[in-house]
Amino acid sequence: MVIQNMESVLREEGQWKFPQEFNPENFLNEQGEFVKPEAFMPFSAGPRMCLGEGLARMELFLMTVTLLRKFKFIWPEDAGEP
Repeated sequence: MVIQNMESVLREEGQWKFPQEFNPENFLNEQGEFVKPEAFMPFSAGPRMCLGEGLARMELFLMTVTLLRKFKFIWPEDAGEP
């Protein structure tokens, strides 16, 4: 049985700009558009893939929708343009 070490993939210095810290820019290309790096596999890959991926994605969607329905999000005036 072969099981991949996800820690080494998700923190590979050759794949990420700053692998030891949260950096949303890891998911943007030079034009500022969203891209999914090949090294990003939060639920693993292949036949040993996490069975809870669908549930996790559904929970994230429901949480986001609930936040958008219950709160009004505004951009701070002193923050400049997004």
